Amino acid sequence: MAEKIIELLKPIVRDGSEMKTVTLRDISVGDYVQIGPVNVMTITDDGETRIEPMPKRVVDYAVRCGGLTKTEVLGMSMKDFKKLFVWARDGTAFGGDSD
Repeated sequence: MAEKIIELLKPIVRDGSEMKTVTLRDISVGDYVQIGPVNVMTITDDGETRIEPMPKRVVDYAVRCGGLTKTEVLGMSMKDFKKLFVWARDGTAFGGDSD
């Protein structure tokens, strides 16, 4: 996975200027070990498998890999946050076509 640039629907205001894009570096092994997966699979007592999103980890990845502050991430529009979520999910997934 390479560096990702996300165009923001709601710009982030920092030091009086608007950031209309966020550049996210590739997630490293160190990032993954420190933060963990974005989705966690659990099995209920009934044997059902559930995938639980961990949005706080998306915030941690955005801060660590995008140079954003926690406040900036929490102030994003939901659509912009979903773009971050997809980036973090895809960057931490293990599966058939993961890099």
